[in-house]
Amino acid sequence: MLSLQLRSAATDGDVGKLTRLLRNVNPRERDEENGTPLHYAAWGGATALCADLIAAKADVNAVDDNGRTPLHLATGYGRYEVTELLLARGAAVNVADKVGFTPLHQAAEGQWGVTGWEGTGGKTSRHADVVRLLLTNGANAALVDSFQRTPLDVAQNQEIRQILNVAQTERMSGIRLGLWICLWDR
Repeated sequence: MLSLQLRSAATDGDVGKLTRLLRNVNPRERDEENGTPLHYAAWGGATALCADLIAAKADVNAVDDNGRTPLHLATGYGRYEVTELLLARGAAVNVADKVGFTPLHQAAEGQWGVTGWEGTGGKTSRHADVVRLLLTNGANAALVDSFQRTPLDVAQNQEIRQILNVAQTERMSGIRLGLWICLWDR
């Protein structure tokens, strides 16, 4: 049932079309790539639809054939409100897809992928805000993908690079402080 129309509506951020297409589907239905209605709603930035699907028992941590969860798609497209909702409903923040990308990698990279610009469907993308939100909710900026790249390594945007630099510096300071405390206690 999940089809090319859903992919198009999600990419375009067409919340109305997504809502019409997903209104009466089983929230646990899967497409040919194991994507769920929640994957599409998150991808398209349909916050209210995501909430309805979750209320109908959609799995916030469902994994598609690429290992991506709805949170991967929301963060990759800079869908702040959806990201916030998914995190509040228990989405795993440090889950890695098949190439080791976490939602933080997705948000840091933004919409630049292997095939180039994928667009925002006329929606405002809030990747920097999403990066901050993920970090506030426990995202680990030191995790590496299968090519040994951190989110900072894949970040294209200067503001996002600065946010991640600060996060890594704070993490290293915390590690050094923890080591100092351990040595002091001896």
